[in-house]
Amino acid sequence: MSTATTPTVMRQTNALSVLKAIRRRAPVSRAEVARETGLSKPTVNAIVGDLIAKGYARETEPGPSNRMRPGPQANVLSFNAKAGLVAGFDLGVSRVRAGLADLDGAILCSSHHTFGDTPPSVDEFAAILIGLIEEMQAEAGLQAVDIWAVGLGLPGFLDRKDGTIKLAPGFDRWSGLPFRDILSARFAERFACSFVAGGRVQFAMLAEHRHGAAQGLDDAVYVHLGKGIGLGLLVRGEIFEGSEGFAGEVGSIPADDPEPPPPGVGAFEWTAGGRAFARLARRAAENDESPALLRLCGGDPAAIEAPMVFEAAAEGDAAARRIIADLSGRIARGLAGVCCILNPSKLIIGAGLSRAGDDFIAGLATRISALMPFPVAVERTRLVDRTTVLGAIEQALRVVEGERFFLFSEPDRELAS
Repeated sequence: MSTATTPTVMRQTNALSVLKAIRRRAPVSRAEVARETGLSKPTVNAIVGDLIAKGYARETEPGPSNRMRPGPQANVLSFNAKAGLVAGFDLGVSRVRAGLADLDGAILCSSHHTFGDTPPSVDEFAAILIGLIEEMQAEAGLQAVDIWAVGLGLPGFLDRKDGTIKLAPGFDRWSGLPFRDILSARFAERFACSFVAGGRVQFAMLAEHRHGAAQGLDDAVYVHLGKGIGLGLLVRGEIFEGSEGFAGEVGSIPADDPEPPPPGVGAFEWTAGGRAFARLARRAAENDESPALLRLCGGDPAAIEAPMVFEAAAEGDAAARRIIADLSGRIARGLAGVCCILNPSKLIIGAGLSRAGDDFIAGLATRISALMPFPVAVERTRLVDRTTVLGAIEQALRVVEGERFFLFSEPDRELAS
């Protein structure tokens, strides 16, 4: 089978190289683009004309700083980041966060929607997302600008073969439904745009690599440390998902606990995640071992949640401090095993327990290091609650680059000026 590059593929590849050079170097002249890409000036001129005609690039007179150079000054090119928009979503058990971004990934507007006691149907969920996009477009004054792609970070995983959701506690009513196909159809019908979905933790790792603590690294692990525990894996500069897309499901690894986990909850996340902090704290309060926890819960141990444990520990409560030390050890043993297998440069701690305070993160790092034959950095995420939304936006931009910027034979669209 021939692997020769066809003229069409060569032209598409050259066009993408020119567009990337403009995005990276703007404001930049045509001659500078030719030097950076190694393409001939006639080829660059033809591609630039195509990019300008489609609204992807703009050409203007040089600014004041360029005019100070001696000799005649060429016009300069810039990328039109407002030619289209992308939307990113982060789906949790009780709410969905949303962000609207331009083609440079800059968030222009954010929003959210909180569910009731039960999640909506898939069709209702699609309507909620469409409504959030329309709301954000209106707030940003960009109703006339097309949505080019939508990304959605999901709890659990999306089956690559049939587009169903797997291992997503709280969304049982979606089980077995062709989730990906339903949402793709709804977005195509409303916005004529592409749709991509994936695991929240994978998208979070993508965001950390692009915007956060993993910038410049080739190997890192994002640790979603909340009620559930999951990993986003960066291996050799790419997100690693495994053969079926389930890589990083560390919450389900075997773990010893005298009390078995409830259905849908993994053994390790049951014995070391946020539920474990709350469970042990309730037991301590019921046994009158923690005056601080009893006070914080208003005398009702059933109301205790994980953040109260750290609040009580900060007050010097001995029982709360024992719980944190015990569970930090369990978490450290699990993550040390991950590090021994993957040898990442850094562990990035995100989700609910990442907000427990510097002492918790530092103690966790110390415990992990004590179990390791080689050093590994441990750092709290700097992206906080935006992590998965940013990752979903980044994935949507990759779809745009692959489908739209790479295919210059598509019909012209009316673009924003």
